[in-house]
Amino acid sequence: MAVFDFDFPDNMFDDVLNIFDETAPKMIDEALPIYESAVKSELQPHRDTGELISSIKCKKAKKTVNGAYIGYLTAEGASTKSTYTRENGKVEPFRNYQKALALEYGNSHQPARPFMQSAVNSSEDKVLEKMQEVFNRGIR
Repeated sequence: MAVFDFDFPDNMFDDVLNIFDETAPKMIDEALPIYESAVKSELQPHRDTGELISSIKCKKAKKTVNGAYIGYLTAEGASTKSTYTRENGKVEPFRNYQKALALEYGNSHQPARPFMQSAVNSSEDKVLEKMQEVFNRGIR
């Protein structure tokens, strides 16, 4: 039986990795606004004051310690209208992320009214198309 041995040069994949490190954050940064729009659209039926919807913001893609790139949406800020009282008697405003979590998962006062998976489902094709478009631009 024949034996076939070969060695890859050490720098063979350097160009590919460089392209990935340049392109991956761009892919995420350009695709996240599509998802942001879908999340805001899914939140419309639950609109009370509009504070939660207006607090949804995209965060720029970052490289994690293990080399993955992530981007995410956040609900920034706190409510100017709704508050809660802590056990020590201190009154604090509800944070917008707390409102989003209460809608998504429910709490002791209201049932869950999930919106995140609906947003993912409605925007997935457009997000993937945008990411593919940015990737194709990056490798040319």
